[in-house]
Amino acid sequence: KRLFNMALQEQLLSLEKKLTVLEVSGQLANMSTREVKQYLVASQTVSCSARGDLIDYYEQYIDRIANASTRGTHEHTLKKILAYDKGKLSFRDVDKAWLLGFERFLFSQHLDAKGRAIPGVRRLTPNGVNLHLRNLRTLFNDAVTYGVAEANWYPFKKFEIFFSTNTPPDFFFSYILLLIYF
Repeated sequence: KRLFNMALQEQLLSLEKKLTVLEVSGQLANMSTREVKQYLVASQTVSCSARGDLIDYYEQYIDRIANASTRGTHEHTLKKILAYDKGKLSFRDVDKAWLLGFERFLFSQHLDAKGRAIPGVRRLTPNGVNLHLRNLRTLFNDAVTYGVAEANWYPFKKFEIFFSTNTPPDFFFSYILLLIYF
């Protein structure tokens, strides 16, 4: 019982320190009660081993996602990251070159070593690739917000995610014909 109380006191002191840091930096005044709660909960749930470790933090991040569909897309992105980089990946390792390699991997994942299509493996569309990149960017934003990754490790300042439209070209051609002839 005494050890439990000591652990609780330690945790309370840690939370008070985090609140003080937010208050002194002026961030606390701009945060809602909900944002403060999310910040404190996330800072307590991130284990010391996950600090800087992208995979461990991503798994913890996914556990905090309430929406099942959103959780599923992030789980899918995590699988893609693990398929691309099987080593111990830290936030610091992810830079522009890594992102470009990951993007190339996602676009070519349906091809074998000789560049031939693998039967049964679908090709990702540009929007599918962008979804995984946006999920990774969301993870980085969260990690920076909660102090797991440093702001100077953020690779998306130098890497642009291009967006494509799903409107078929035939629509534009038909629309132009309508404008010309009617």
